[in-house]
Amino acid sequence: MMKDDKLQRPPVPDPDWLTPVEPREETGVDSTGLALLVGGDTMVELVPALAEYGFQVIQVVSGQEAVMAMKTNDFRLVINCLTGEPDKSPLSQFVNEMAMERRRLIYYVLVGADYKTMYNLEALSNSANLVLNSRDAGNMTLALARGFKDHEELFGPYLTACNQP
Repeated sequence: MMKDDKLQRPPVPDPDWLTPVEPREETGVDSTGLALLVGGDTMVELVPALAEYGFQVIQVVSGQEAVMAMKTNDFRLVINCLTGEPDKSPLSQFVNEMAMERRRLIYYVLVGADYKTMYNLEALSNSANLVLNSRDAGNMTLALARGFKDHEELFGPYLTACNQP
């Protein structure tokens, strides 16, 4: 590396993620289970998108309610619309401390005004599978289709190997 080279963050993805993908392709995410929607005003927009994928939706307002719900249910999708720093929320702490056997079965989405939609590096740094800016919540169906497809391409073989006896 040359002296003048500085490390730079990868660029934020272009809005080309809005190009359609096949919405009901087989993915590694089990969309026949429960989905948990946590807090935020964007929840009303998200319910139809989740119903389109076949999720049964449970809505809670706070992170503490979400943690209690996750202790008693097996969710396949958790969408956290709470504002603030995700690493300090009770829900994010609970998800981060969850046993990997259970965590890898949950597709975790963060929605907020400070996120850059479909920015994988931001999702990774927040221990999430997908980040979505609040203004893009109306495109949740498309974002989930793209996110589920990317998740399957990246983790599909690993999850298949983990489930084999």
